[in-house]
Parts: sequence; C-alpha cells; structure tokens
Amino acid sequence: MGEYIFVIILIGIVIIVSVSLVFSKKKSSTPDVNRIDDVIRANGITVSNGYEYNGLDSFYRIAIDDNKKKLCIFDKNADSVILDYVGIIGCETIEDSEITGGVGRAIIGGAIAGGAGAVVGAITAKRRISSYKIIIYTNNITNPIETITLIEKETRTDSAEYKEARWFSENINGTIRAILANNA
Repeated sequence: MGEYIFVIILIGIVIIVSVSLVFSKKKSSTPDVNRIDDVIRANGITVSNGYEYNGLDSFYRIAIDDNKKKLCIFDKNADSVILDYVGIIGCETIEDSEITGGVGRAIIGGAIAGGAGAVVGAITAKRRISSYKIIIYTNNITNPIETITLIEKETRTDSAEYKEARWFSENINGTIRAILANNA
C-alpha cells in the first residue's frame, strides 16, 4: 500500500513539474507587441500587410509597407530588421539543412513515375524535422543573409507548430517573390 502512495505522489510531482515547464516556456516566448508597435510607429511604417508566427519557442512578425517599399522583421523582443524592397534579392526555406520549395514529393514522384510515383513520393515524406528556417538574401555585402529560425527542436510534421511554420514560410516566400517580380 505504501508503495502505491509513493508512486502516486511521484507521478503527481512529475505532472506538476511538466506543466510548470510548459507554462514557463510559453511565457518566455510571449512577444513584446507594444514595443513592436512602437518601433513601427517610430520608423513611420504604415503596415499594408503582415504575417505572424507564434511557435512554442519563437515569435516573428513581418510587417510590409508597400507604399514605402519596406519589409520589417520583428522577433519576440521587438528586435527588428527593416529591408528596402530593392535590397531583397531572394528567399529560401531550409528544412533540416535542405532547401524546400513549393513543389511537393507527390508531384515530383507523379511526374517521374506516374500515379505509383505520386503515392511513393507522398509516403516517403519526412515525419519529423529538427530545424525550419527562412533565409532572406539581401544585396548588403556586410550582412547578406537574414535568418528567421522558426523551429530548432525535433517536431512532428503533422503538429500544429510545424503547420503554422510552413504556412508562415509559404506566405513570406510568396510575398518576397511578389516583391522581386514587381521590382524587376
């Protein structure tokens, strides 16, 4: 009987510690939205479009001022990078050190081997990743790369965090492609 009580108390302690760790992580990644808004106002940015990513360990806000032709990147601490459209020369999404794009494995497999190839392409997709980043290339010789790190830990590809990171990166990639097309 005493052993059961000890096991129940031990399980209770593990649950309490786990819950407090989750809440402390979520609290540490809470963005300083007021500071971000202050930086936007101080730089005279009029946000015409924008995107937010709020993962378990990171936060980013992208603010786009289409009139002034600026793309602003903010992290959870309101640290910012403001890029002129003309200074942006490219963008990629990096998943586990591999460049990913808009073309999925099923489409490639289907193009190579028909219907069976599409099935194999879909089945061989990764189930977990450990890193997910957006890289924005600029024409600034001293700082040619801006990295937006969305995920830095093992994450399932069917998780809400991964899906949100993917949605965010697709929108940023699409926005930058539109910027490049309009500045060509």
